[in-house]
Amino acid sequence: MTTIDQTIRRKCFVHSFTGRPEPCPNCGAALKQERATYMIATRQGRRIADSFVLGGDFGWFCPACPTIVINGDRVSEMLGFGKQGWNIGSEWAPLGLVDLDAVPESKRHLPLGTDDNPYPLVEFIHSDGAPGGPPALPGRAKEKHKPNKKERLRAKKARRR
Repeated sequence: MTTIDQTIRRKCFVHSFTGRPEPCPNCGAALKQERATYMIATRQGRRIADSFVLGGDFGWFCPACPTIVINGDRVSEMLGFGKQGWNIGSEWAPLGLVDLDAVPESKRHLPLGTDDNPYPLVEFIHSDGAPGGPPALPGRAKEKHKPNKKERLRAKKARRR
């Protein structure tokens, strides 16, 4: 059962940790882990890639102030389970929480993310103070090996033979 109000805007920090995170970076209170639904944006270099809605317990909420600490390792791991055809960039950033309870009853049968039924996003305030979209993408998705320039040239020569 959710005891933290997930409908208010929160300052977002992305950290890597195992087990429990450090106390709240804003006020020092102990953080509380809760399941939530997140909107995650990805990019590959300078190109915007797909965004994803992920549900999980990788967020730690502060009960004393509007702050959330996200376990970046867990998000990167989840993004590593992509499907063929998905454009998962190598970098990612959390945009906010998706408030599924805010979807009107009359639209719950419609797909989310359409003009008729947009995502009910509670945007994060990022740790650099920027509201809304990500300032810099803090996380890296699990990547497959990419050939370096030398390997690409060797493969190109082999194709010409």
